[in-house]
Amino acid sequence: MTAALPLTMWNATRSLAGRPSVSVPEWVMAALAYLFSAILPVFYFAMWRNPGEVAVSTRARLFCLVGVLCGVIVMRDQMPPPTVTTALSLLATLCCVVLLIAMYLLPGATGHRSPFLQVMTRVALIGGLLWFGINVLTFALNPNPGSLGTLFEQICLFTAPFLVAASR
Repeated sequence: MTAALPLTMWNATRSLAGRPSVSVPEWVMAALAYLFSAILPVFYFAMWRNPGEVAVSTRARLFCLVGVLCGVIVMRDQMPPPTVTTALSLLATLCCVVLLIAMYLLPGATGHRSPFLQVMTRVALIGGLLWFGINVLTFALNPNPGSLGTLFEQICLFTAPFLVAASR
């Protein structure tokens, strides 16, 4: 999802710009979608730029396994990738699964979190909870395999911000 977002957002913008009349609220929603789609990539960039290891408590490590399980379910449903967007989404999910396995295997050392990572963790956690709530509501209103797959993908992708927030 993280790697596929730019392509998806580009296609949505082209579709919106190609319409004869677009209202101001639609452009505002498009701008918010661009901001919202940048949350996870910036969070993962902040994790990469963090000078030390991010310590995960022993109790919180079980959530890594939940995220890995959800990621594997999503990857199984995306095989074989028929489009570039699906292939990028599959790659992003695979990277997230590998990150969660690494976080699970890290020793319970005390880690240093940079101020940038602390801010992005809060932003990603709030954004993730909002997005997860929207997806739960969507699934409740229209239960189908696609919306269930989106829920699993969100669980996988937002497990890392949750673990970083939980390990203070």
